[in-house]
Amino acid sequence: MTARLSGWPQATEVEIPRVTITSRFLGTRVARRILLFFIASAILPVVGLAAISYVRVANQLNEQSRERLQQAARTAGQSTAERLQLIELALIGIGRAARAGQGISEAVATDTVNADRFSLVEHRDYAGVAGLLDEPQLARIRGGNSVILTPSSGDRPNLIMVRAIDPGDLDFGVVWAELDSLRTWGLAEVGGTLPVNMEFCAFASGLVEVLCTIESASTLSSPLSTGLTTSHAGTFEWRSDDGAYVAGYWSLFLRAQFAVDDMILVLSESRASVLAPMDEFKLVFLFTVIMTGWAVLGISSFLIRKSMDPLRRLQEGTRHITRKEFGHQVDIRSGDEFEELGESFNAMGRQLDRQFRTLESRSDIDRAVLSTLDSDHIYETVLTRANQILTCDSVSIGVVNAAGVDADWRLISQRGNGERAEGIVHIAPDEAAQLVDAHHHFVVRPGSRLYNAIPTDGPTGSLVFFPLFVKQALAGVIVLSYEGADPPAEDLQDGRQLSDQVAVALSNTHLVDELDALNWGALTALARAIDAKSSWTAGHSERVTQLSLAMAGEIGLDVDQYDTLHRGGLLHDIGKIGIHAEILDKPGRLTREEFAEMQRHTEIGATILEPMAAYAHIIPIVLHHHERLDGAGYPHGLKGDEIPLLARLLSVADVFDALTSERPYRASWPVEQAVTTIEEGAGSQFDPEMVKPFLALMTREPERWSRKRDRVRSVLERGA
Repeated sequence: MTARLSGWPQATEVEIPRVTITSRFLGTRVARRILLFFIASAILPVVGLAAISYVRVANQLNEQSRERLQQAARTAGQSTAERLQLIELALIGIGRAARAGQGISEAVATDTVNADRFSLVEHRDYAGVAGLLDEPQLARIRGGNSVILTPSSGDRPNLIMVRAIDPGDLDFGVVWAELDSLRTWGLAEVGGTLPVNMEFCAFASGLVEVLCTIESASTLSSPLSTGLTTSHAGTFEWRSDDGAYVAGYWSLFLRAQFAVDDMILVLSESRASVLAPMDEFKLVFLFTVIMTGWAVLGISSFLIRKSMDPLRRLQEGTRHITRKEFGHQVDIRSGDEFEELGESFNAMGRQLDRQFRTLESRSDIDRAVLSTLDSDHIYETVLTRANQILTCDSVSIGVVNAAGVDADWRLISQRGNGERAEGIVHIAPDEAAQLVDAHHHFVVRPGSRLYNAIPTDGPTGSLVFFPLFVKQALAGVIVLSYEGADPPAEDLQDGRQLSDQVAVALSNTHLVDELDALNWGALTALARAIDAKSSWTAGHSERVTQLSLAMAGEIGLDVDQYDTLHRGGLLHDIGKIGIHAEILDKPGRLTREEFAEMQRHTEIGATILEPMAAYAHIIPIVLHHHERLDGAGYPHGLKGDEIPLLARLLSVADVFDALTSERPYRASWPVEQAVTTIEEGAGSQFDPEMVKPFLALMTREPERWSRKRDRVRSVLERGA
């Protein structure tokens, strides 16, 4: 922005610097509040002071202008009085020359100093002028003094000075001198008393215009007469067609010396000229106020930005915190309390990041504990998450094997860079006793046997052991490795909590393993109890189960189907509990009624299992393992794919074991004959897709399935 200062040399242009205030730091209520505070405390007082100063300076300039005009009018009056005295002296000289016999015209011509002050100088008889003068004036002439006559309305505007040639002898007459108006008032002189840009007016008694340099002097009468009522000198304002004026007047006292009423001298100056300094002051003052305002705004914006930028960074940091981006760090370098606050904020963020990572890791470990019973999956989760919540260099898990603490332990380690290692370590019984006694944690240094039992990569400062207890017995240990200083207290606390979680996971795993073993043991015992009802069917359910599982392995059943087949195989003949022993052990062919009774064992078995929801998925095997592909089976005569898959698979193994086993009504068949019978039944009695894995087993390991019944059972049990 450029400001031109009028009245300055060469119209100087001043470049006002631009201050750009961005709105980014004003986006907060605090910033706006501080800015309003700066405005209220700085700009508003400056503006108020500026307004007061402007009014006072304007009044002072106006007063000074009025005083200057009044002083100029006084000076003009004093100068006029001096000139009138000089003119009077000139008339005295002329009178002296006239008494000596010289002519008045010659006397005026010889006075080169005052000759141009007269428009007309002549000799007049006393009697001729006596009628023009009043008694006081005549008395002054007779007393040897001069008299000034002022023009009345309609008369010539010039002043007339009258003086007796010889006051002692009035017969000599008087000198009648008409004064030159411009010379009298000093208007014709170079560098006269009239200041530049001023107008001059002289008024006689009754405000009769004697001389005026402006045409509209008549408009002066009213304001001038008002001023004269209060003082012989003063100022006033008046207006003409040319504009507004400010005037100063002075009363010229002539009665004592020239026996004439006071004359009023008025000096007028256009208001525009009077206020010209004010206009310049106004521009300079406005420029100063604007620059002051910009300076205040600039300083306030700088200070607000210096305060709000750290605040904005802290605000952004809190947004990252709310988005759980705890690793975000704020960069504040203000060198004040904001920087300290930023450092505290970053420390809080790091602490929250650690705590939340710890919580997430514990949550993942908890999910791993609750969602899986796979120990290896639990170990992997713990090792992965431990490096995220602990400051150690590596984490290891040592697990006691089934042989107990006296045997070698399995050790799985993972460093901070993700490298994984697994091996076998030996922890002596006395060292294991130290871990049991430590209970919470145990710190070992280089050189101890327990330290040397754990393999490390490179130099290590200390190892921290956290024992794992299952049923109050040592089941394993978590080992944290630190290369430098001692482990921090937070790691000791988090490590213990992590160890407790792993201990819970191992305890759950052991409990589930025990329950699973108990479950399978109960199923096996139940299967043997079923088979034990008849000496001819001893081991039948277990052999059928093992052969079925081997066939399932050939066709790649998933884990759930494999488990269902395992349970269904053991309980597929549970319904025989409800069949009379006479029928099961009858040495001859069964009658139609007896065979119908035998067929009921599938439905009896389904009825027995029905109340147990956990066994609902094996009921189709129990109910339909005697169905045939051609629909000639029982109990419902299902065909093809209507028969459940696992029932179709188990029926092949069931028939094979029945054919190759001794029965009271017949001898056992050779394996080759039984295989041929099953192969011939593919497509009618058996599902061809289920016969294929059966034949594959018999072809690949014929000797395994050609042994006597007890030996086959032993082989199958070892292969389970």
